[in-house]
Amino acid sequence: MNHSLFAAAKINLSLQITGKRDNGYHILNTLIGFTNLGDRITVVPASNYSLTIDGPYKGHAPADESNLVTRAVRLMEAACQRKADIAVTLTKSIPAGAGLGGGSADAAVVMSELNKIWDSPLNITQLQDLGLKLGAELPVCLRAPGVFRVHGIGEGVMRESIPRQTGIIIWPGVALATGDVFKEYKGEKHDQNDLLDAAIRLAPPIAQALETLNTIGCTSTGMSGSGSSVFGMCEGGWEKAAKLAALHPTWWVKSFIINS
Repeated sequence: MNHSLFAAAKINLSLQITGKRDNGYHILNTLIGFTNLGDRITVVPASNYSLTIDGPYKGHAPADESNLVTRAVRLMEAACQRKADIAVTLTKSIPAGAGLGGGSADAAVVMSELNKIWDSPLNITQLQDLGLKLGAELPVCLRAPGVFRVHGIGEGVMRESIPRQTGIIIWPGVALATGDVFKEYKGEKHDQNDLLDAAIRLAPPIAQALETLNTIGCTSTGMSGSGSSVFGMCEGGWEKAAKLAALHPTWWVKSFIINS
């Protein structure tokens, strides 16, 4: 066994906050599409579990027990009463604090892989219920690739079909913590993402990145998750992304594709 796995980054094509539960968790209605961008994970047999992190954004992910991958492994070990005798190498290409779900995608891929190695003791519903203990995005990441409507605090996941999407993502080099953005949220409403104003107050470069996408002719522009990445749909994304990256060397700029 020597498996190379892909953990796809997601974009929130829309995100509305529809309420708040008594425990303080916000209720969401969001449309999520998984892209052709992501982290790479290698899993090999080992005498004991270990996690090694490399790649351009290795500094964005802790290598200790707080890493979502390791937390996912520990959950799987407890749920399945098995020992994870694997060595995991995470090649981190997606920045953290960008609203692209990189950490959740990494954890979901390792959970699914362990389940396969152990002859699938858990079905997808059980995996999603387990993943929800780690975060609202784990259940949908366990269903990637594709496009999904997600309700509640992440537990409601339904596949959707939309036309193929191509465009540009910009991460303006400023990381945002999801909890901080929700604390800043003051009930604003937006057609695309209700968290946009709160995120811009915490990270003003988001507004500049959005305006840049509008200036070069992108349509359906918006922010992913709680930020700070923004995106826009356009053709010729690779060439435009290369030009933007040259003009803004502190930005992470990539072209992307979403397929249902």
